[in-house]
Amino acid sequence: MLVVSPLIALVVAISVWLFVRLSPVGADAIAVRRFNRASFALCIVGCLAIFGWAYASLAGTPDSAWWPVIGALYCTVAVPLLFVIAALVRSRVCRSEVVIKAVRPRR
Repeated sequence: MLVVSPLIALVVAISVWLFVRLSPVGADAIAVRRFNRASFALCIVGCLAIFGWAYASLAGTPDSAWWPVIGALYCTVAVPLLFVIAALVRSRVCRSEVVIKAVRPRR
């Protein structure tokens, strides 16, 4: 578990980074920013719902102390999926090309 947790956290961080970096070019910046904020808020609400579900479903069982771990594991799957769905919706709504912005190394 100690080896897998940083890898899962890395996948979540990369998915968030890609969601932000692959913003549509030429679209209204304010609309894209609003959509991104709404997507982040929806992701937070989704994770809170997952934690609530894990708490409610494990209450009264011998595994009731594990609800935070189960919720965190489910959220690490839900966050990238929610951002992929949000990116697909954003590309349909904005109807623009998706371009990766070049990252230039510092000298």
